[in-house]
Amino acid sequence: MKKWMIGLAAATVCTAGASAALVMGLLTLPGYQVGVSHSGGTNSFFVVTLSGIVNPPDYSVQNGVPYLAWCAEDNGVAPASLATLYDSTDTANLPAGINTQPWDKVNYVLNHKGSATVQDIQIAIWILTYGFSSLPSTPGSDALLAAANANGVGYVPPPGGVVAVIVYTDGIQPVGNTSIQESIFEVPTPPVEGYGCTPGFWKNDGGKFGFNNWKPTGYAPTDVFNTVFGVNYLPAGMTLLESLTPTNNNGYGNLIWHGTAALLNAAHPNVNYAYTVAEVIAFVQAGDASPLVYANEYAPCPLSRIRNGDGDR
Repeated sequence: MKKWMIGLAAATVCTAGASAALVMGLLTLPGYQVGVSHSGGTNSFFVVTLSGIVNPPDYSVQNGVPYLAWCAEDNGVAPASLATLYDSTDTANLPAGINTQPWDKVNYVLNHKGSATVQDIQIAIWILTYGFSSLPSTPGSDALLAAANANGVGYVPPPGGVVAVIVYTDGIQPVGNTSIQESIFEVPTPPVEGYGCTPGFWKNDGGKFGFNNWKPTGYAPTDVFNTVFGVNYLPAGMTLLESLTPTNNNGYGNLIWHGTAALLNAAHPNVNYAYTVAEVIAFVQAGDASPLVYANEYAPCPLSRIRNGDGDR
């Protein structure tokens, strides 16, 4: 299991019993329904407080803490007082009704509010998650949406940022529905654990550096990505080194180059990485890149590039 985030995934349908599974996003959330109270907000559309969490120190959310919250649907129906919580960065395990929304862009908005007003932010979130806003767009909401569309694809919130937690009842329904309104609230990102080097570091370790940092991992630049990970994501024969070029992702985005970087980090004896090799392979097979991006991009890299044979850095 994860070295620093262990827990149970939420049930895929809130009316069914909770089902146990490895949590694969950035947060650790309870795998059962909890009490959710919505009240008026000042720095957000409203405020959410939770109740009914058992063993709260085990989770990223706590009972009674006021979390900044936003509407995910604009249908005028009150949100539920009992719901299941989902981590929006756990893209591989989101249930129907919340698994097609661009949560990466929503998280980009929440982490790049700048001088936007509460109304600007809410309009931008509605348009991203619901495709409609009953409030007219503003220059501020337009700016947020433009930035999210330009920079938010594959975005993973950094340390010191926030993650959108989805309050799930019956999913986000088509415009005009009268189902229970879904909402989201902001939870701080966890601390970065251990060490890790970026995809760029591993890609540029060749040439005059002779892949010296690859050698202790037991993996070679010529190893085939699909074979190593037990998947069929890339064209036949594409190597681990080739997979570190961002354009060689075959539509899988961060999963490819961050998967390879994570594998090398986990396999290197001098990198105290957040995950084991087996866990990294499991993340890639499950299609969940967020934890790997977090561990690769935001943890310090303990390795340096040394020239092949002469010791120059």
